[in-house]
Amino acid sequence: MSQNFFHTRLRTRRSELGITQEQLGRAVGRTKGAISHYEKGEVQPPDETKVALARALKVTPGWLVFGDSDSAGFNLSFTRISGVISSGGRVVLEPGDVVAVPPGFMGDHVLAYIVQDATLAPQIGPGDLIYTETEPMADLEALLGQPAVVELRTGVRILRVVEPSLVPGMVTLTASNAQSLPDVEPRGAYPVIAITKSIAQRLLRERSEQPAGTA
Repeated sequence: MSQNFFHTRLRTRRSELGITQEQLGRAVGRTKGAISHYEKGEVQPPDETKVALARALKVTPGWLVFGDSDSAGFNLSFTRISGVISSGGRVVLEPGDVVAVPPGFMGDHVLAYIVQDATLAPQIGPGDLIYTETEPMADLEALLGQPAVVELRTGVRILRVVEPSLVPGMVTLTASNAQSLPDVEPRGAYPVIAITKSIAQRLLRERSEQPAGTA
């Protein structure tokens, strides 16, 4: 039996431990039917559920999800989505699923947002998942030309590209498909350090395809 897929590793490992689909479902807060769908490859569980499945099956998330057997798999890091980038690039804090963090970053050092708006398309578009640092960058000049989640003096956070301003100590916030804001003195700017298209698009697709009562 091929072990190249998540669903085959899930089914094989459960059988090795001698537990039923119902028992595994109870351990991770899912139904027997949901586990059956996962094992047949008909439905992909959210990343949060994959982490819970790995714990219940006494394996690493890296092995269960990707088949990793080296140290990289054991150091797989996750974080919870902090919110969404909504209309006009505005950040709405709305905790969501647990998602894998790109290699080289630790989950407690990044914030993740699902993009629902085309403010910076095509560079960053709807369905993309962006990661920012948890602490604002002090040197705004180092951010020039780069996308960032910028906190305005009003406390509102928006996704924009940071560009220079003619006014000392200020920046201009630009966007491909939204209003630019000239001469802004931000309270803080959190640089976008990674963009992942596949994970966010898959999460949105799974939510729309997931059979009722199997989540």
